[in-house]
Amino acid sequence: MIRALCLALVLSAAAAARDLPAKVAALIPAAEKEGNVIVWGTTLNPRQVRLFDESFNAFYGTKIKVEMPGGQHTAKAAEVIMAIKSGVPPGMDLFWTGAAAELIPPGAVQKVNWVEELGVRPELQLGEYGIRTHDGHPAVLTYNTRLVKPEDLPKSYLDLLDPKWKGKIAMPRTSAPWVFLSYALGEEQTAELLTKVVSTQNTKMLSRYADIRARVIGGEFPISIGTDAWTQIQQGAPVAHVDIGMVIAQPTGAYLMVGAEHVAAAKLWGYWAISPEGQKVLEAARAYSLIDNLESAQGKWAQNKRIVYVPFDWRMEHYNRLQDRFQNIMDGSASNTGGLNAPKP
Repeated sequence: MIRALCLALVLSAAAAARDLPAKVAALIPAAEKEGNVIVWGTTLNPRQVRLFDESFNAFYGTKIKVEMPGGQHTAKAAEVIMAIKSGVPPGMDLFWTGAAAELIPPGAVQKVNWVEELGVRPELQLGEYGIRTHDGHPAVLTYNTRLVKPEDLPKSYLDLLDPKWKGKIAMPRTSAPWVFLSYALGEEQTAELLTKVVSTQNTKMLSRYADIRARVIGGEFPISIGTDAWTQIQQGAPVAHVDIGMVIAQPTGAYLMVGAEHVAAAKLWGYWAISPEGQKVLEAARAYSLIDNLESAQGKWAQNKRIVYVPFDWRMEHYNRLQDRFQNIMDGSASNTGGLNAPKP
């Protein structure tokens, strides 16, 4: 099925290549000389990488090798920062991630004005550096459709405090979802909610997002906060996202590395990723999408809901402080809880 979709995308993209903006088309000769592009970020299987490669090259009418390794982002960020400081090439051209705060302060990425250089929509520019390729949903509520009736679903995040959810909520061990939630609810209300969730609801904290999804789908926990299930929904698993009338969106994108060896090809990859053809591949391979892409499952789901975009600059300024504060609450520390009672260890 994916192979058939890939061929269809390749054919449709080939036609699009004839209508590229002049600034984009001007990069193609240099990109062809570079010969390949390395985009580090999402872990993909060989079939998915081939899907990216074929669509990208059909879009531009090129034969550029697209390499897409992936892994643990925080560890990789530390590795490439050390390499760059030592004068060693980073081994990638683009870092495709939602964790830009790990890269920008150490000076690991280049400033790129994607709007002026390639004519992308202004809302797709991430600060002075990145291009927004898709949106994450870090504070989404996910539930098992076989265990929870629609009428019993939470109507708001505060409903997670209902006694009926005691011992039935799974969430990541990281405080990241609560950082993003605080942008929508406010810092103090989020701190209070988190304190009560971990101290009164016997919440299960898991270290891996995949484990959370698996345990919700398997029925061990009927509901979770902090991890979406777009791929699993796409595959027909008994799981869905709770509709609370609000979607908190974490813009995620690609950043050009200092020392990148294939700059022209990297910029072409960024432009392709936001094109209709690129968006189809992102969704087919990993269920990724811009939330304003109304052709995608995410875009359709978000319609008629209040969308709260967490601004790039806000993340850069507040993320680390808030992550520490909320992590203290989750770890049972009384510090930085704004006077609230800390949960028991």
